[in-house]
Amino acid sequence: MGANGWGASGESSKTPGARAIGEALRQAGLGTWAGCAERLWAFHGLLKIGDAELNLTRLRSFGAMVEGHYVDSLLPLLHCELQGTVMDLGSGGGFPGIPLAIARPDVHWVLVEGRRKRTEFLEQVAMSLRLSNVQVVPRKLNPRDCVPVDAMVARAVAPALDLLQRAERSVRAGGVAVLWKGPDCDAEVTEVAASSVGFVLERSVVYRLPVSGAERRLLVYRRTEALAQEAAESAPGATVIESADNARWKHWRELLTGRGQRKSGESLLAGARLCAELLEEDQGVVRGVLLRARGRAVATPLGIPLFELAPGLFDVLDEAGTGGPIAWVKAPERPAWDGNVRSLSLLIASQQPENVGALVRSAEALGADEVVLLGGAASAFHPRALRASSNASFRLPILQGPTMTALDAVVGEVWALDPQGEPLDGLEVPARLGLLVGREGPGVAEAPASVRRVAIPMAGRAESLNAAVAGAIAMFEVMRRRRQP
Repeated sequence: MGANGWGASGESSKTPGARAIGEALRQAGLGTWAGCAERLWAFHGLLKIGDAELNLTRLRSFGAMVEGHYVDSLLPLLHCELQGTVMDLGSGGGFPGIPLAIARPDVHWVLVEGRRKRTEFLEQVAMSLRLSNVQVVPRKLNPRDCVPVDAMVARAVAPALDLLQRAERSVRAGGVAVLWKGPDCDAEVTEVAASSVGFVLERSVVYRLPVSGAERRLLVYRRTEALAQEAAESAPGATVIESADNARWKHWRELLTGRGQRKSGESLLAGARLCAELLEEDQGVVRGVLLRARGRAVATPLGIPLFELAPGLFDVLDEAGTGGPIAWVKAPERPAWDGNVRSLSLLIASQQPENVGALVRSAEALGADEVVLLGGAASAFHPRALRASSNASFRLPILQGPTMTALDAVVGEVWALDPQGEPLDGLEVPARLGLLVGREGPGVAEAPASVRRVAIPMAGRAESLNAAVAGAIAMFEVMRRRRQP
């Protein structure tokens, strides 16, 4: 064991916990950020849970994870200044983005990750740790994309030239790109220098991890000049927005998060067909229409403002890559549920916006009377939920319900979908029924004993179904049985 209390293998002689993480940060010269240890320990717990399913890290022991993930993610703070909006390109399991977001709450962190299950994990981490300075962008950035930022960081993701080419349209002129590399990266440095990419190497910093002694090399590149902006004719009467500093654009960007949507009661609906349908059915909820320069148009009634965004700005808001337009909408009021079950009340606890939207769409199609969102559920008006609902969220009554634990006070029978419950096909369907779809992972474990657990019979080896699929099947079965003579 080393004098600092950490063994050469990375194992700690101390009990794993926040105190051990704080000590490791101080021993690495990161004492300024030792106060972050509690939240890093909380992140550690989430990472261990997520790793079991998603294989998020090759490090397994506590000591190795502290040094190889948390310390290594933060050590570059000693060597470079990051401020404004910073993109973590290829965030994976959240490195270096999540530790940096914990340590630097004054910076807005944009975590870009193309693998859906990992973006879902990152969103869950941001929500659980209440990291309001984190935005997750679910896409694989390509060289033609633009996510306007002041800086980019990337840790052991891809060769340096590939990373810089993908970030070239995103990092502002004068901004920096900080790359975590191993000691043998001279060939990558040479490759960048011989290319025409718009970055120049400002400095190279060699450092060692404090316990294992593993050598690291930090490459800090400076963005030399902005790419020429595409010329485009503006749509007649449109307000043109070309800067990421524009207050309206910043507001729209916040609407991509559940927190921003809940705070403002507004949302974004992307896609030509969905926008056109909404403008035809309920244009009163549309506050404006956002267009991509040289992109698709939409027939817009008089009186609805038009905004034309530079392609890079528009593409950030268009998470699904529809090409637009995007309707800027006011979410309808969500009244409190009175606790009385109707003929079919769909009760949703899901925390994934796509699942909530898909359930709302199925509820409308299968004749549910109302949708009740339980405490902690994702909003049916989150941009991704709106798109998955195919506008059903604007047509079906969406109510705010209690927490799952309070369902024993409901008037009427409630069935909760649970793989361990009674087979659904053998039960008599009551005249009034609340059908509960639980959260991803824990399911309906928090529901009181008065709630009846029911299961969808399955063949094969699958242990459970996706929440949206299970809810749709159960609603179909309920309505089918009621139609039988």
